[in-house]
Amino acid sequence: MKKLLIAFCLCFCCTGVSYAECSVKKPSVQLSFHKIEPQYYSKPAKDVQKACSDATYVSYVPVGCTRYYISYEYNYKTSKGKGCKQITNVEMKLYYKKGDFYVYIDDRYPEDSCEYNAIKKHEDMHVKIDQTVRKKKMKKKLEECILKINEDKPKEQDLNTRVGQCAKEVFDWDENIRKNKNKELDFDEEKQPGALDKSCKWEK
Repeated sequence: MKKLLIAFCLCFCCTGVSYAECSVKKPSVQLSFHKIEPQYYSKPAKDVQKACSDATYVSYVPVGCTRYYISYEYNYKTSKGKGCKQITNVEMKLYYKKGDFYVYIDDRYPEDSCEYNAIKKHEDMHVKIDQTVRKKKMKKKLEECILKINEDKPKEQDLNTRVGQCAKEVFDWDENIRKNKNKELDFDEEKQPGALDKSCKWEK
């Protein structure tokens, strides 16, 4: 009987040590966004239409188009020592590369003309949408996703894939909001160039 009790104690103690080494840790998450101003170009209507061919909606007369490409990257750190690895720090950066943010305006309308300014006013509403990320909500979502990884206690070789999935999930969530807001803007008749300045004379 005495031997059985000792064996039970040893087993319990070993289990306790293992659990302590694998205790779930809340990660520290940093998320940043480097915002830039777009480049403006005047181009023939057909070239603007071509640049906008994959846009959610295209207004041909007058014609203008805002195109953007946001990139992101991430890195992370894990706990040191023996036992299971926990993610302790995650850093995610969103940014525009040079040349990834531009506005095209129909070159039939000279700069500072009524028509040019009306198109630019509409496109600048898109610019504002495309310069916005919901950092607080993204950070919270990333924290929750990383915490779930720590709770699952995956193998160390699987951590990079799991963190990458979290980063993509958070980015896609924010990107879908941008796309929907851009689409709503393009279907709002009161915010179209022709409605923003009714004194302009548009070519047909």
